Amino acid sequence: MQKEKVYTWRNISRNAGVLKRYLAPGMTVAVFDTETTGLPSKNYTPKIIQFSGQKVRINGDYSVSAIDGGEINFYINPCEKLSDKITKLTGITQDVVDSAP
Repeated sequence: MQKEKVYTWRNISRNAGVLKRYLAPGMTVAVFDTETTGLPSKNYTPKIIQFSGQKVRINGDYSVSAIDGGEINFYINPCEKLSDKITKLTGITQDVVDSAP
Protein backbone atom coordinates (compact mmCIF):
# COMPACT_ATOMS: atom_id res chain seq x y z
CA MET A 1 0.00 0.00 0.00
CA GLN A 2 1.35 3.39 -1.01
CA LYS A 3 1.83 5.99 1.74
CA GLU A 4 -0.48 9.00 1.43
CA LYS A 5 1.25 12.23 0.40
CA VAL A 6 0.28 15.05 2.78
CA TYR A 7 1.32 18.66 2.21
CA THR A 8 0.91 21.78 4.32
CA TRP A 9 0.48 25.41 3.26
CA ARG A 10 3.29 27.90 3.64
CA ASN A 11 2.42 30.80 5.96
CA ILE A 12 -0.80 29.08 7.06
CA SER A 13 -1.20 31.30 10.13
CA ARG A 14 -1.11 34.43 7.98
CA ASN A 15 -3.45 32.95 5.35
CA ALA A 16 -5.80 30.91 7.56
CA GLY A 17 -8.73 33.29 7.07
CA VAL A 18 -8.52 33.06 3.29
CA LEU A 19 -8.19 29.26 3.35
CA LYS A 20 -11.19 28.85 5.64
CA ARG A 21 -13.30 31.26 3.58
CA TYR A 22 -12.88 29.27 0.37
CA LEU A 23 -11.97 25.73 1.46
CA ALA A 24 -13.57 23.25 3.83
CA PRO A 25 -12.33 19.93 5.18
CA GLY A 26 -13.35 17.09 2.87
CA MET A 27 -13.39 19.23 -0.27
CA THR A 28 -11.54 18.05 -3.35
CA VAL A 29 -9.77 20.76 -5.35
CA ALA A 30 -7.19 20.98 -8.11
CA VAL A 31 -3.93 22.85 -7.52
CA PHE A 32 -1.92 24.07 -10.52
CA ASP A 33 1.66 25.27 -10.90
CA THR A 34 3.78 26.59 -13.73
CA GLU A 35 7.51 27.06 -14.20
CA THR A 36 8.84 29.66 -16.61
CA THR A 37 12.06 30.76 -18.26
CA GLY A 38 12.33 33.72 -15.88
CA LEU A 39 10.59 36.90 -14.80
CA PRO A 40 9.11 39.47 -17.17
CA SER A 41 10.95 42.69 -17.85
CA LYS A 42 10.67 45.58 -20.27
CA ASN A 43 12.62 43.60 -22.90
CA TYR A 44 11.75 40.00 -22.04
CA THR A 45 8.58 37.92 -21.98
CA PRO A 46 9.13 34.62 -20.15
CA LYS A 47 7.81 31.38 -21.58
CA ILE A 48 6.13 28.54 -19.69
CA ILE A 49 8.37 25.45 -19.53
CA GLN A 50 6.28 23.25 -17.21
CA PHE A 51 2.59 22.99 -16.37
CA SER A 52 1.46 20.64 -13.62
CA GLY A 53 -1.61 19.98 -11.55
CA GLN A 54 -2.68 17.77 -8.67
CA LYS A 55 -6.11 16.88 -7.27
CA VAL A 56 -6.02 17.11 -3.49
CA ARG A 57 -8.38 16.57 -0.54
CA ILE A 58 -8.54 19.23 2.17
CA ASN A 59 -7.91 17.65 5.59
CA GLY A 60 -9.34 18.79 8.94
CA ASP A 61 -6.18 20.75 9.77
CA TYR A 62 -6.19 22.31 6.27
CA SER A 63 -3.22 20.28 5.13
CA VAL A 64 -3.89 18.59 1.78
CA SER A 65 -3.59 14.96 0.70
CA ALA A 66 -2.73 14.11 -2.90
CA ILE A 67 -5.30 11.96 -4.69
CA ASP A 68 -3.70 9.04 -6.55
CA GLY A 69 -4.17 9.31 -10.31
CA GLY A 70 -5.11 12.99 -10.04
CA GLU A 71 -1.92 14.48 -11.42
CA ILE A 72 -0.79 15.95 -14.72
CA ASN A 73 2.64 17.17 -15.73
CA PHE A 74 3.72 18.61 -19.07
CA TYR A 75 7.01 20.09 -20.20
CA ILE A 76 6.99 22.70 -22.95
CA ASN A 77 9.86 23.56 -25.29
CA PRO A 78 10.43 27.34 -25.05
CA CYS A 79 12.65 27.26 -28.16
CA GLU A 80 15.39 29.06 -26.26
CA LYS A 81 18.25 28.14 -23.95
CA LEU A 82 17.42 27.89 -20.27
CA SER A 83 19.62 29.95 -17.98
CA ASP A 84 21.71 28.14 -15.39
CA LYS A 85 19.74 30.04 -12.73
CA ILE A 86 16.38 28.64 -13.96
CA THR A 87 17.79 25.09 -14.18
CA LYS A 88 19.13 25.38 -10.62
CA LEU A 89 15.87 26.89 -9.32
CA THR A 90 13.44 24.48 -11.04
CA GLY A 91 15.55 21.36 -11.60
CA ILE A 92 14.39 21.40 -15.25
CA THR A 93 17.27 20.81 -17.66
CA GLN A 94 17.75 21.85 -21.26
CA ASP A 95 17.52 18.20 -22.37
CA VAL A 96 14.06 17.91 -20.80
CA VAL A 97 12.59 20.93 -22.61
CA ASP A 98 14.42 20.18 -25.88
CA SER A 99 12.60 16.85 -26.10
CA ALA A 100 9.19 18.41 -25.23
CA PRO A 101 6.60 19.65 -27.75
